[in-house]
Amino acid sequence: MATETLPAPSKTDAGGLSYFRAILLSLIIVAIGMSTSIILRDNIGVIADISLVISAIVVSFVVTKQDWIASVWAPPLAWFVSLLTVGQFATRSTGSFKAKQVFLLVYGLGSHALWILGATILTLLIHYLRTAGNKQPVTD
Repeated sequence: MATETLPAPSKTDAGGLSYFRAILLSLIIVAIGMSTSIILRDNIGVIADISLVISAIVVSFVVTKQDWIASVWAPPLAWFVSLLTVGQFATRSTGSFKAKQVFLLVYGLGSHALWILGATILTLLIHYLRTAGNKQPVTD
């Protein structure tokens, strides 16, 4: 039997999630929050919004510094994908399929736009604070 050796993790791999895993983590957190909101309140409400902010904070702290932009993309992308998947259970039974989908997208993105924007700005702020703490003072 041949034995395989795995490469040792490099310094860039240590201490964080990659781009794809950060997006996936955010999607899982938001989907759980949105499904909880739909189960408890029968609509997409504040529970889903709070889970979006929590996912933005978590992903901002666990993503690698090289993949920091994933934390910026994570909140809007996770919300959109969760809206298209889990959000289907929040649609009403009246109207055609197209009408329900248009209403879901317009309502789901429009009425929660401030939460999505706020979570995205929060990720930028966290990234700025993470990188500002690592700056070395310049000495001449």
